[in-house]
Amino acid sequence: MSMVSEIINSNDYPVIIVSILKNTKVYNLIDKEYSKNKINYDEVILRSKIFKNKKFNMIPESMINYGIKLTGILLSKNGECFFRKILQEGWPQLYSYIRDCNEIIYEDVAKIKEYEAEFLGMHSFYIVILLGMLHDKQVSYKTNEGKSFGVEFVKWHFSITDDDIDIHKFNKVAEHECTRVLKQLAKEKILEKRLTVDKNKNMFIALAGLLQAYDISFNDELGDYFASMNLNDEDKELLNIYAVSSKCLLDNFLDNDVKKREMLDFVISARFLQGMIKKYQILYKAYIELYKNNLIDGINLSNKIEQQERTNEKLVLENQQLKEELAKVKADKGKYEKQELIETKRKYESIIQDMNETVEECKGENEFLKMMLESLLDESRYVNEEQITTDVLTGTRGVIIGGTPQWQQHVRKVVPHFKFIEAEQLNYDTKILENADKIYLNTAYNSHALFYKTINAARKNQIKVVFLNSNSVTTGFRILGQNSSQLTGEHLIS
Repeated sequence: MSMVSEIINSNDYPVIIVSILKNTKVYNLIDKEYSKNKINYDEVILRSKIFKNKKFNMIPESMINYGIKLTGILLSKNGECFFRKILQEGWPQLYSYIRDCNEIIYEDVAKIKEYEAEFLGMHSFYIVILLGMLHDKQVSYKTNEGKSFGVEFVKWHFSITDDDIDIHKFNKVAEHECTRVLKQLAKEKILEKRLTVDKNKNMFIALAGLLQAYDISFNDELGDYFASMNLNDEDKELLNIYAVSSKCLLDNFLDNDVKKREMLDFVISARFLQGMIKKYQILYKAYIELYKNNLIDGINLSNKIEQQERTNEKLVLENQQLKEELAKVKADKGKYEKQELIETKRKYESIIQDMNETVEECKGENEFLKMMLESLLDESRYVNEEQITTDVLTGTRGVIIGGTPQWQQHVRKVVPHFKFIEAEQLNYDTKILENADKIYLNTAYNSHALFYKTINAARKNQIKVVFLNSNSVTTGFRILGQNSSQLTGEHLIS
């Protein structure tokens, strides 16, 4: 399993999200990467059930959106690379220090300016832990302040993740502190003094008698009696457990004689419990090994019984549901058939409606075509070039539509003050017609679409339309050209 996968699937992941997102510098990195492949990252999140874990409630609402984006990226194929990138660019000085050092020293980390604003808070120190994991390096402490912080961090970590304290991990963190405390206690011979106190001596003898009464060898589990008069490495675990349970640092015990005596009284009795626990672990392991096959068969049988019970419950439920569905089908049969008829009628009504609309459209187009045909057959609508000459000289504002490009070119020279629309200008703006007195449609070179559009606009604006069917520059236009000096600006279409 990769480091990122291990992190995401751990109970620590919500804490890691908060620790990373407390640094707002990384938000831009997340947005930039997320925008590159948004669809893929969203699909990864939708397939994952990771945010259903109740522990994600610890993430502040302001961080949820970026927490989702970051998780989508980390769950993708690009996750490992991006995790390294976000730590490197979000905490560049810290990243460089941990990458290049032989051992992470708490006191050195505390001097890094990136952390001054947060005074090495618990979440910010978690980044140190992540970078240590990334570069396979451990944190060590040189001062009492550093050691105290390390112990407090472990306590905080276990409390915020709701995990039981892993005493082996805790022992590792407090190793140096424990060694120093043990040496101090041994030097003061506190344990020896507490063992010889009447009440403890009687308790010690009574507990030894209890073990013997149940055929548990004292020496096998606790070692030599006289060796018990001195603290040893195994007592470190007991000291740590006592410190965690009492929520007090080991250093604080050394400064208080009452607390020292109380702690060592615990060690005296706890040694017997340790012996019992060790014996129990040995017996439990032997029992599991001896009856392993029977236990596996029993577990498998139990699982099969539970599975069969669940299957039976499911079948009973499905049977009940089928009965209810059957009753519902019978009750709804007539209603369903009636509804089907209504749906069929509605379907054909829609088709009939569409056909009626099509017929109406065709009627309208037929009426227009009929009108257009009548207009084309009406000889009074046709004019020749001499008529245009007369119109121009009387101040008519005209628009000439259609005709070959060569024909329009000749006509433009003669009546440049007229507006011209070429036969291919199907998308022309009909506003050009609004100030015209008369529209001249060249029927010899034109298109149905242009004709249709122009006639509609002319009818709407009540503009007179006449037709030309010649594409030659005849006598009429020559005369018009000869008299063009009579034209003034008042003949132009504004």
